[in-house]
Amino acid sequence: MTRFEDVQAEIEAAGLRLRRSWPRSDRHLLLDLDSGDSGALAGQWFADRSTAAQVAAATHGSRRSGRVVLQPDGADQVLTGLARLVRRPANRLIAHRPERRAVIALDDDARFAKLVDGRRRAERIRQGLRRVARLPIRTPKVAGDDEGPLVITEALPGRPLTMLLGASTPRMLAAVGEALARLHACDPLPGTRSHGPADELAVTIGWEERARSYGLSLPEPDDVPLPPT
Repeated sequence: MTRFEDVQAEIEAAGLRLRRSWPRSDRHLLLDLDSGDSGALAGQWFADRSTAAQVAAATHGSRRSGRVVLQPDGADQVLTGLARLVRRPANRLIAHRPERRAVIALDDDARFAKLVDGRRRAERIRQGLRRVARLPIRTPKVAGDDEGPLVITEALPGRPLTMLLGASTPRMLAAVGEALARLHACDPLPGTRSHGPADELAVTIGWEERARSYGLSLPEPDDVPLPPT
């Protein structure tokens, strides 16, 4: 078992700071890194050095530091169109989870795109967006009928919450709470699958188990009383 503190030491030895990580297994982590002046940087860590070398060799534009594969500027062997989108002057990369998904602001934030690992997954996202458009709340409108693994939506009016946080944080968070309350008050759409407290608890326990596989000390889950369904 590789301890998480050893992974962090490898990342720091490469001159980087870990911001977030997602365990895919006890031998593979997805990484969100801070490279200093260059800003956010996506990457992966592999317990096996040869696997890291193979992924780096297959990912154009990547580089490797030991068992850490660094993927700047949208380098990704699965999300093959990401680097091309990021290179366009009016676009900017917002988030990149290697070989899974990425979010890109297009045309100076006039539209947003989500690139995922497969056409079927993208189509499920498009169908979900079209369904929620029937709710009595403002939701992003899908732009275009079929962009393959790329889901494009028009930007909603206003400024992102991350730009507003600061001195007015309590007021902004209150507005977010009000918006969530309106969402929760909507009647479920016909055919919508329920995801209740028990489902969310199972997801949380799954992530905790993955974290423990890296030697992280977490409190044992207590019995959580669930509301009646």
